Amino acid sequence: MKREQEIRHECLLQLYGSKEIPISADHIRKVAKRQGFDYTDREVGDALFFLRGQGLCEIVLDPATGQQRHRITSKGMLEWEGGSLKRLGQIPVLRLLLLLLPQIFELAG
Repeated sequence: MKREQEIRHECLLQLYGSKEIPISADHIRKVAKRQGFDYTDREVGDALFFLRGQGLCEIVLDPATGQQRHRITSKGMLEWEGGSLKRLGQIPVLRLLLLLLPQIFELAG
């Protein structure tokens, strides 16, 4: 996978994980950094721009701060879920477990 595709994949993964809660590009970059990725602000911004152009995410302005945040769209969720079986081999097992934990607890509760 090319670096640009990897960054888009990471952005979509984080957007999918946050569902309807909008997150900032800076948050996406910081979470990726904790996972060992070295994406720049510009690279994350470019990836989000691409995802918006494809209709996979949208911008939401924080009413308190005016900061741009990003939220996955229904189309983005369907794209992620439709291709998730192909991507399972690309996600390290620990990250996959962390991603699925909220859904497991939701089903159990």
